[in-house]
Amino acid sequence: MKDQRRIRFATIDGLSRADLPLACDIWADDLYRAPWGTRDTMKMGAFLVRYITDGMSPSLATLGGVELRTQLNRDEVKHALKVLHLHRAIEAYSIEGNEIRVALRLSDLQRALVLEAAERLESLMERRSGTATVREPRWLPSGMQDEIDDEAPQPA
Repeated sequence: MKDQRRIRFATIDGLSRADLPLACDIWADDLYRAPWGTRDTMKMGAFLVRYITDGMSPSLATLGGVELRTQLNRDEVKHALKVLHLHRAIEAYSIEGNEIRVALRLSDLQRALVLEAAERLESLMERRSGTATVREPRWLPSGMQDEIDDEAPQPA
């Protein structure tokens, strides 16, 4: 079976699939704080993280898909990938035709932070589950809630 994931972490040793959103948050946070970061690298990083966390279709990992979602032209996308690679935020990347493949680099320190954050979140959730909390509905811009309600499964 051929792996269809075109954007992923090169290694997630010690982490599980459930840890990916935390790993993406930590990776992106480090990218945004990097002194070498540019507007283009941040846009590219945000696209890469969103691709992983939202489970986008592999067909969106194309130069055209990136251009559309980041408002970067092809040269800016290629340059952003070069800068990310130069500063070791990504392990490797390739552009073949219109298809992009990227292997994000998660350092040992970042993996440790993911494990620590996951442990703290689990502990927090356990403490909160012992108390009765009232959950407020998630806020969405006006008109959006109706769309969400229409998509929700109706009780039988």
